[in-house]
Amino acid sequence: MLSPTVDLLLRSNLILTPSGLIDGHVAVVDGRLSVVAPGAPPPALVARAAEVLDLSGHLVSPGFIDVHTFFVGWLAEREGIELGDMAPLLADQVRLRDGFAAYQRLLHSRGVTTVKEMTFDTGAGIPELLASLQAEGALSLSVHVMSQPVDAPLDLSTGRRLDALLKGPRLRFSGFNIMTDGSLSDHEAELLEPYIDGAPGPAVDWSGIREAVLAADSAGFRVALHAQGDRAVRRSLDLLELCRRDGAGRLSLRHALTDLEMTDPDDLPRMARLGAVAEIYPQITSRRTRDQAADLLDSTVGPGRRDRFWQRRAMADAGVVVACATDLPLLIPDIPVSIDHACWGRFADGGAALVGGRTLTPDELLRAWTAGGAWDLGAEQEIGALVAGLRADIAVLDANVLAAKPETLPQIGVVLTVAGGRVVYRRSQSQ
Repeated sequence: MLSPTVDLLLRSNLILTPSGLIDGHVAVVDGRLSVVAPGAPPPALVARAAEVLDLSGHLVSPGFIDVHTFFVGWLAEREGIELGDMAPLLADQVRLRDGFAAYQRLLHSRGVTTVKEMTFDTGAGIPELLASLQAEGALSLSVHVMSQPVDAPLDLSTGRRLDALLKGPRLRFSGFNIMTDGSLSDHEAELLEPYIDGAPGPAVDWSGIREAVLAADSAGFRVALHAQGDRAVRRSLDLLELCRRDGAGRLSLRHALTDLEMTDPDDLPRMARLGAVAEIYPQITSRRTRDQAADLLDSTVGPGRRDRFWQRRAMADAGVVVACATDLPLLIPDIPVSIDHACWGRFADGGAALVGGRTLTPDELLRAWTAGGAWDLGAEQEIGALVAGLRADIAVLDANVLAAKPETLPQIGVVLTVAGGRVVYRRSQSQ
């Protein structure tokens, strides 16, 4: 019997594997990683390959996973329409499909192969659109859909309907996204200590949130609690402690906290013990200059609480699994730029971190964009690593971001994206 044709064979001296970088080759067969091995590919393997790419000097990584995106919000911005006025567009299948095709292209051009996508309430037809695209073979992005209660309380029947609908190689239902507090700039973050300018802070319905979290957990649906202030983070962990746990005290479901802009480091060991995932926004400091960020923090919480912000180092040291998100369209995924901000701590103007010792290493951040996201989605047996047998989701960067100087990171880009073994993005010579 003839050996199967190798659909794609990649050769690079910078292949990111679970054990580190290797100089080797990657072979793709029928949408799966067939070989990930050191050294040059054997001639027999090369002879069977439909396409061979020499990517020397290029970083070959697992496909990137963005665990908080919002297509409808992105489409509203693209079309110049207020989010509340989107109903006619959402009913227009031609424009909606065109929009999603552009959204897929954008994400693939950034090396993103999997997202956790937010929908509101019953989904406004987006889950049905995704199911239709998958049936037609037009869905190259893997989408884990979350329902966020907005106009009505959390509805378990919606969860059951979406769980039944979103099946197949590209689709999953990922549970419920639940908002707790809001942003610090709006004085809506719930804090352990008062705002120094006298603002009262938010009135969070913790009783209602508790009911929703426990109902979802009891029904077998995971939740992501969106918490920005340090008190909101603590209260969210209090609620997760009430959820079902295994004999070791870890959560039975992979519940998560999203954003975690401000945290008390004393809460992070408890978060690790529970097994709750931290969904962070590594590019968030790109939205302000250093002076703007300092003014915001100092005018609301005071200089003495600067060290409560962006506690990524403490999360990793405590053993919390970290996954990466953008809240697209708030931020557009750019993995090299995220390293500039989350590893070097720089702001939009290149200004240095306000407090030292808060950042991840580039290797840790790439793992968060890949293996961390896969763990968050319960998909680590399918994606998130370059390991033979896993799905062939691959992102190739044109330089080694793990060793790049911070000032060069914005110039590094994606040259190739492979999703399920198929090339879905290839940078042209003119780009």
